[in-house]
Amino acid sequence: MSRWFRHYAGMMRDDKLVRAALKSRQTVERVVWVWGAILESAAEIDDAGRYEIDAAEIAYFLRADEADILSILESLEGLGRIHAGSVAKWGDRQFQSDRSAERQKRYRDKRASRSDEDANPSRDGGVTVASRHSDAPEAETDTDTEEETKDAASAASSAGAPVLDLQEAERRCCEAAASDRLGSFAPIAELLHRQADLDRDILPALRARPAPKNGIQSWRYYAPIISEAMAKRAPPASASGLPKVFIVKDTPEWAERVAAGHKPGMTTQHPQTKAEGWYFSATQNPPNSRSNAA
Repeated sequence: MSRWFRHYAGMMRDDKLVRAALKSRQTVERVVWVWGAILESAAEIDDAGRYEIDAAEIAYFLRADEADILSILESLEGLGRIHAGSVAKWGDRQFQSDRSAERQKRYRDKRASRSDEDANPSRDGGVTVASRHSDAPEAETDTDTEEETKDAASAASSAGAPVLDLQEAERRCCEAAASDRLGSFAPIAELLHRQADLDRDILPALRARPAPKNGIQSWRYYAPIISEAMAKRAPPASASGLPKVFIVKDTPEWAERVAAGHKPGMTTQHPQTKAEGWYFSATQNPPNSRSNAA
C-alpha cells in the first residue's frame, strides 16, 4: 500500500478494544494508540497484514512500561485482533483496489473503454447511457488519496489553469521516484497547481533522489526541493503562451481581479519577496488596474 489504510467508523468505540483495555488493565486511549500503530505498520509493510512493532519504543512514546504494552498485545491476540504477528482478517477490510498500481490500471482501462465507446456511439440517439461515465465500486468507493488529488484539480480549474491529468502525473512521478509507497499525492498536486512544471521542476528532482539514510517516506520530502527549482526560473507562461503577473493578496489589484471572476483556488509565495499572492494572466488585468507585480 501507499502508506495508508482504511479506517472504518466506530474504531474509537470498538467493543473488543474496550475489552482489551479491561483485560490488560490499561486505558482505552493507550489500547487504541497501540492498535493504530499495528495498523500503520501493516499498511507500510504491505504483506497480508504482517506488522512489526517495537514494544519498548511504543512504551517510550506513551510513557508506559514495556510490560504494559506487551500486556495490550497479548490481550489483542486473545481477542482475535492479531495472530502470529499479523492483523486478523486484514484482507477482508483492506482491498487490492487500494493499491496505487491497481488504481492506475483501473484508470487506464477506464480511459481505454471510454475511447472505444466514443469511437462507437450508442444507437439510442440522445439517450445517455447511465453507465458510460459512472464508476461502479468494486467493494468500496473512491479513496481519500484520490479525493485529495481531485480537490487539487478542481482548485486548478477554478484558477483558470489547464486541468492536469493527475493520475498520469502520479504514474510518471512514481516511475521517476522509483516508488509507489510515498503516500498521498496531494503535496505534488499542490505544487502542480502552483505552476510547477512536471518535466522541468518535478521529475528531475525525483530522479535525483537525494535520499536520507532512512529512505524517503512521503511525497512531502520533495516539496522544498521542487519549490527551490521553481524559484530558480521565471514564472511560467500560461497555456496560451501569454505572460503572467504576480499580484499580492488583499491589495486593490487583487480585489479587482477577484471581482472580475479570476479568484484563484489558492495562493503561493513570490520567490524573491515572499509576499503571498498569485500569478495572474496579463490578459486578466481589469481596464483600470495598476500593476502590482512583485
